[in-house]
Amino acid sequence: MLPETLANNPNTNARCRPVLGWLALSFTLLAGCSDDAFKSHRLAAQGLYTGALSADGKFALIGSMNHGSSLWQTADFERIYNWNHSPNGFTDLTTSAFAPDGSKAVTAQARDLVVWDTQTGKDLAYWGSPGSLLSVALASSGRQLLLGMQDHSAVLIDPTSGHHLRTLMHEAPVGAVALGLDGKHALTGSDDETAVLWELATGTALRTLKHDNSVRVVAMSATGRYLFTAAQARQAVLWDGTTGEAIHEIEDKNPGILSATFSADENLLLLGYVNREVTLWSTQSKRLLGSWHIGAENPLHTQGGAVLAVGYTQDPGVFLAITGDGRLSELRSSPTQ
Repeated sequence: MLPETLANNPNTNARCRPVLGWLALSFTLLAGCSDDAFKSHRLAAQGLYTGALSADGKFALIGSMNHGSSLWQTADFERIYNWNHSPNGFTDLTTSAFAPDGSKAVTAQARDLVVWDTQTGKDLAYWGSPGSLLSVALASSGRQLLLGMQDHSAVLIDPTSGHHLRTLMHEAPVGAVALGLDGKHALTGSDDETAVLWELATGTALRTLKHDNSVRVVAMSATGRYLFTAAQARQAVLWDGTTGEAIHEIEDKNPGILSATFSADENLLLLGYVNREVTLWSTQSKRLLGSWHIGAENPLHTQGGAVLAVGYTQDPGVFLAITGDGRLSELRSSPTQ
């Protein structure tokens, strides 16, 4: 039986169109102390609504303002698929995410979502929602899908069948969600100024992490050893995932964090901000290891630089960031922990 918040829509099919042999324009910009600090590659002519990076850094997913959503290979900055929720127009996305293994991705509008196969580009499931979708997270191989909702709930479903698995309740809209690699835990952030670590089998709230403003960013490390939460324009905290104790509160002058992700070995935490800044932290020493400012291409037009997604690559010294002005940037450093 389908959950109350979701219903299959048989009249609309998602569409994917492969794009072969088209390379994005590349721009090399100055940052930090050398010309090679980062390189920026344009993925969209105008701005973006959303962006996501696969855990291995091989794929970038964007939702552009004028041309819908598309999947890119970061190795050669080639667009491989155009993904839209209907065959007759472009989709304005509100949120998107990859499964941890990169095999699946999900794109969402306020009232519907699509799960995609990143290898074939095919749409695997399409679901419509009577409630507004604010955030999404996809488990390994796409077996579970967690939806953050305007109606104060986080809904866990089987994206293949639409079977309702669990509803987790907050006291305000749920704007941030994350799933553990073990498939047993979830982390949700809400406008009720809390983040909650949940046991999915029972729906039990294991830890409630309190903030002083709406929690808009959450992240879980691979084994759940660490949790990260950030409140809107204010408090950002690294937590012990086992005890729920605050390990370190990140204090800096940046106005707000929009994106966060842990490295696969759990030793690094990468953060993206609303003002084109990216920072890299050690979870062991709690020290700042590096920072970058992604400058505007045109100094007269500096808006749209919010960092929508950050990620890692196979090269330990190279990181990735998607900014709202439609660019994917390679960030280079040699951090030591």
